[in-house]
Amino acid sequence: MKRVKLALFLVFAILCFSGGILADRALVGPGETSPKPPESMEEDRPVCKNVIRPNFVLPSDGLFFNSAYDKPITREKAEDLFAQALETTNFNKRAELLRQVAMGIPKDDLQEALEWVDQIPLGEDRTFFQADLLSRWAKEDIASALAYADGLKVTGQRNMALANVVGVWVRHDVDAALAWVLEQPDGQVRTQSLQTAIWQVTTTDPARAAELAGKLDPVQADYQMGAIYRQWAVLEPDVAAEKAGRLPQGQGRFMALHSVAAAWGENDVDAALSWIKSLEKGPETEGLISAAIVSYATRQKDPKRALE
Repeated sequence: MKRVKLALFLVFAILCFSGGILADRALVGPGETSPKPPESMEEDRPVCKNVIRPNFVLPSDGLFFNSAYDKPITREKAEDLFAQALETTNFNKRAELLRQVAMGIPKDDLQEALEWVDQIPLGEDRTFFQADLLSRWAKEDIASALAYADGLKVTGQRNMALANVVGVWVRHDVDAALAWVLEQPDGQVRTQSLQTAIWQVTTTDPARAAELAGKLDPVQADYQMGAIYRQWAVLEPDVAAEKAGRLPQGQGRFMALHSVAAAWGENDVDAALSWIKSLEKGPETEGLISAAIVSYATRQKDPKRALE
């Protein structure tokens, strides 16, 4: 009877996993719209410290030319495509045209292209267009991109723009980027930029990312733990498991333990189960065995082995 229940659970979990992937794709699909940012302008906000860092230029490594639409185009072609984007009522077509402009316009025209942003109605198109242009500019000249982002008047756009620039900066000079982020006063700029930095650092140095998460408020830090410990378990499962087990009781520990169980279970379910059985029983450990087995069955496509 237990084997039947487990089999049904595995089938249900796999269906949920597949549905989650489809849902993720739908959420980022071109047909969706994001909430409009606030239109209020001059709000009280702390001024960023040390925005300008003269003579700091990121290497040009072609990082952003990585899709079918990310091809260099002339300034004249960019102007023509932008005009077409403003005229079309087809959401998919407009998004495609703006992407071509942002990622293909010559780098010497990036700053001027950012002035075109105001011609686009508030919404997802405008946000993505600005983000793409800023990412490319930051790759070429971090100081100028950072100064531009800090000068934006709409507070929500400013915070997002600064975080976007920081995300590019971290990929090229993590220490300098983190030094700038951590010297900012408490507020949304520091929080969003730090969250962006943590996301970037997690892919290569999850141990450092976990340390940085401790600089967020407890609720925000807890939300970071799942992604951090999942990547950590991919790179160093034994270390990640040991560190997760030492975390204080709470939501952060729960997310860390389940992420380790899932990531470790994908590749070495026996080792994952052995670790899980060694843990002291508690609220955070409930469901860990199922997490490891379901992850193994989903990744390895071997439900028969999972039932064993």
